[in-house]
Amino acid sequence: MDRLAIARALGQTADLLALTSREPFRARAYERGARVLERLTDGEFERVVAEGRLTTLAGIGRGLAAVIGDLARGGRSETLE
Repeated sequence: MDRLAIARALGQTADLLALTSREPFRARAYERGARVLERLTDGEFERVVAEGRLTTLAGIGRGLAAVIGDLARGGRSETLE
């Protein structure tokens, strides 16, 4: 998946979490992650994924980096499913 498709998936997950979860901080984390990806260029995104440096981006923690990495490499994430 490309970065914008991943950003959309994160945004949709944020919306679902906001509606169904008692953990609003998780919804905010997914929304923040979507915004971070939207601001990157395709080249920057590919580089940080390939180098395993997603957590160096402000607002991307280990858990979200794992989800983004799974989506970038395989087009799916067990966490989101």
